[in-house]
Amino acid sequence: MITKLAESITAFLIRRSYAGIREKDIVCYGMEVIISTIVGWTMILIVGAVCGNVLYSFVFGVVFLTLRSFTGEYRPVSMVSIDPSYATEGQLI
Repeated sequence: MITKLAESITAFLIRRSYAGIREKDIVCYGMEVIISTIVGWTMILIVGAVCGNVLYSFVFGVVFLTLRSFTGEYRPVSMVSIDPSYATEGQLI
């Protein structure tokens, strides 16, 4: 789903001449990362709101993303597997 959405956004950007055909793969990957980050943050904040820990969820997200940016990111084969595990880790910690 994320890949299809990223491909649609990339096609739109290419049609509007914001990106070239040669950069299609790079732009598509960038869109996947942006969408995945938005979905991850949304899931963490929703689960935090349901559990009554929005502040703790936000702090976890900031610390986790900062740590992950310095230690290297885990890139799964499918983006579907990372978002639920990310939200679950946030509430377990």
